[in-house]
Amino acid sequence: MEQQIKTALAHLSHSETGNREQLQIIATALANSNLGTDYWNVIFNEQGAEGAISESIYTPEMVRILTLRAIIFPSTLPQFLLWMSLRTEGELYLVSQRFQATLLKPLTEMEKDGRLILIKLYQGVRIIIPTLIEQPQLLPVGIWLLSSKAGLWAFSYRQLRKDIDSDLSLMSRKVEGENNLPFKLMNDPQWQAILMNVEGFWVDHAYPNQPQYQPLAALFESLGDYKIAEFFHHVVSGEVPKKVFTELSQKGFQWEIYQIWVTREVNTREKIWLLSMELGARIAPTRVAIGMIVFSLAVGGVLGIYRQKYLYSPTTTEQGITAMRNYFGATFPEEENKKVNQAILAVFRSASGNAKLQEKQITQEQEAGVLAIKAYQDKLSQFNPELSLKYGIIESGRNTYKFLTCDVADKLLLQLENRPTICRQLNKNTTSIKQLISDLVRELNADGKDVQQGIVNILRVYSEDLQLSLKDITQESDRGKEAVKAYQRKVIDYTGSSVDGIISNRQNTFKVLKCHVADTMDIPLPNRPPICDSARL
Repeated sequence: MEQQIKTALAHLSHSETGNREQLQIIATALANSNLGTDYWNVIFNEQGAEGAISESIYTPEMVRILTLRAIIFPSTLPQFLLWMSLRTEGELYLVSQRFQATLLKPLTEMEKDGRLILIKLYQGVRIIIPTLIEQPQLLPVGIWLLSSKAGLWAFSYRQLRKDIDSDLSLMSRKVEGENNLPFKLMNDPQWQAILMNVEGFWVDHAYPNQPQYQPLAALFESLGDYKIAEFFHHVVSGEVPKKVFTELSQKGFQWEIYQIWVTREVNTREKIWLLSMELGARIAPTRVAIGMIVFSLAVGGVLGIYRQKYLYSPTTTEQGITAMRNYFGATFPEEENKKVNQAILAVFRSASGNAKLQEKQITQEQEAGVLAIKAYQDKLSQFNPELSLKYGIIESGRNTYKFLTCDVADKLLLQLENRPTICRQLNKNTTSIKQLISDLVRELNADGKDVQQGIVNILRVYSEDLQLSLKDITQESDRGKEAVKAYQRKVIDYTGSSVDGIISNRQNTFKVLKCHVADTMDIPLPNRPPICDSARL
């Protein structure tokens, strides 16, 4: 077998055509689990792979050998591209391109063994794209690799881009609390890190820019995947280059992709026009006015106005409030419109502490109204810090709108048939239990279901309620609150107002329950909180 492999590699590296018989030998050997990484490394090094890299040997034979190694070992693909990028001779790239093209047809025609190599090619593409974040110097050669019409990795990229598009399309549902979504890339550590880092853009329009993803924006733009490119441009700078934006939308400054509103960059003439509109101008500004506006643009003093009014918010607060009134009017026709208005106003007066707040101040986005909305959003952020809703507007259908809908319904004692999923985060116990389970799974290396059951069992024992469920606890039902109160009295020795039936995130009840679950699982808890020593566990 070993001699056959060496002969096949030698034949393939010295030929401009991909021999199916030799490729079959490689594929069959690759399927042999007894031939590990060390074995293959020795084989490739005997063919000159390591020497070609360390001694900068650039010959057609070495290009083909390193191409084959990158196919079989996806983890070596970044090293192959770095090696290629250090030379600019077009002929070397053509050698690899032609070689890949001769391998593609027999690979797609081979059955089981061929599919194994195609899987490895997919893995290579999945590796190289996140690698560009840390090694942006590989961007030009990465574009070459994935854009070659008959290239092996370009062939596999066609599937990966579908998976990326699918995962980005699911993120808004993930943020709203849906579980068991069919993500394609979330199990890959590199892609999971990317998706988790950009998750905040579905939660908060003011989420900080992430300039480290500029190579990805440039890559997808160069590959013609404009929807994904627009998303990453939005992530990088908050704006999409006009030439990219107009590939998908020819009108306006803004549109929605992946349930996120993105805006295109605006040139100086457009900025002046938008600002003149904001200032109420109906004719072209005078030279003096133009000079003042350009100076203001230079120092960034007035950009906030046009961004928030024309680029930032797809709908006004007044439109959001009107949509909410219409919703309640259609769903609960017996409720007077006046009561709905009073409930909305009560929510914002309570959040801001401004008893004199008027409806007009909210709907017309006057200073007092914007501050009241921000105060409300700040309170929401206390339940889930990841929300960070601090932009002082209410957009129809967005998170603040959904939370407000739930609050208004609660004030009017109305049961929403389709209560927004995200409103679960208004319950402190939802966030706390989620965090508690996450902590224990990580710190104890335990199964999530075992941790969940441990929490429920403990509270069942101390409340003497064997019908208690996890949902009772997280949704703060009367049964759930009573169970937590019983635990607080008996274990933590709370008295009076401290017995509230709430498990506040990382506070005393949270800490003691965390220790209690670890003890019942008979697993030592690292960094055990001191309060656990005084609790009656």
